Amino acid sequence: MGEVFSSNGPTRVVPMDILKGILMIGIVLAHLELYDSPSRVGNPPTIVMMLYLGLPVFYIIAGYFYKPGRELKVNLRRVHKLLIALVITSVLSPTVTYVWFTLTGQPVELSDLFDSIVRAFWFEGLLGPVDSPMECLMCYVTQVNYFLWPMAAGLIIFFLSEKYIMKDNRRIAATIVLMLCLQMMFTAIYVRIPFYLQLCPMATAFIFLGALISKYDLFGRICSFDWRNYKYWLVFVVSAALSYILCSILPPGVYFDNLIFGDYGFWSVIPCFVEVSLVSIFLLYVAVILSKIPALSPVLSLTGRHTLSMALFHMMVAKMIMALFYKFSNDRWFPAELGSLDLLLIGLASIAICVAMGVLWWKCKKSHKLNRWFFQRTCTIYTR
Repeated sequence: MGEVFSSNGPTRVVPMDILKGILMIGIVLAHLELYDSPSRVGNPPTIVMMLYLGLPVFYIIAGYFYKPGRELKVNLRRVHKLLIALVITSVLSPTVTYVWFTLTGQPVELSDLFDSIVRAFWFEGLLGPVDSPMECLMCYVTQVNYFLWPMAAGLIIFFLSEKYIMKDNRRIAATIVLMLCLQMMFTAIYVRIPFYLQLCPMATAFIFLGALISKYDLFGRICSFDWRNYKYWLVFVVSAALSYILCSILPPGVYFDNLIFGDYGFWSVIPCFVEVSLVSIFLLYVAVILSKIPALSPVLSLTGRHTLSMALFHMMVAKMIMALFYKFSNDRWFPAELGSLDLLLIGLASIAICVAMGVLWWKCKKSHKLNRWFFQRTCTIYTR
């Protein structure tokens, strides 16, 4: 699967891959464990909120791997691949789920398929409240689309303007402030628009922040693991402490998907932005430490290289596994017989299958490139 937020080239940044891997594993398991849980009331423990803030860190990573000097068409081609993947899976994944459910005797209706596709593009409940209730749909398996559509839009905005804005840090700061103000406006209006673009300003602000961080190679310095230097660990301690203190005083909650960034309405956008920025540093340190564990590092690194595959297909794969053994209904996301341990095991199996799909796709694409190179080289020899 093509990644839009990865380290490319012959040498990968392993801790960054591990960071993406642990974040996506957390997202997959949270989707399976929490979707059928009772409505969330109040704020969870501070450490849980800190981990939850890892989700927007993907936007920062997307900006961090921006390469200055690339042509606009090259940059937009990366976004084009993401958009194509989103469009195809928004239609194909619910369709595959519908066919599988039909074959396994699930009580699924054709209207469920159509409604699931509409929701995948976020055309459902337009101009209604962002947090308006959504009925359970058996074929709805594109839960991460609400996050990926704004990422694609934010990258388009970034690539169209980066040659002007990235020249001056003051312009970057002004752009981030502008995007945060727009996000505050969208949060105050609080209506749903297509492709979940009400989240786009926040995504764009984080992308510019990631690009700003890359100018000073902050993440690269953290990944260098200068463990003998006390200043190296000082950054870790300060980022962890400030993250915990801020999340305790100004809790961001766990409603990022509903444009609820805290307890103070649209004003919470600002402290949430600061908290995510600090959490990104703290979590990268955790990833660097995990990268030094021989048995764990290769597994997490491999997982992090295929996060897009996991994001696009984890729910479809999980539901297909469930459909083999349990009956679905229209009043729950998952069969009632499934307990937390069952969902955990299904989640881990879904992660393994999605990573295998990503590896297979990458090998097929690489083989195609080698075959094309061989064909072109052969033609060149015979036409001399």
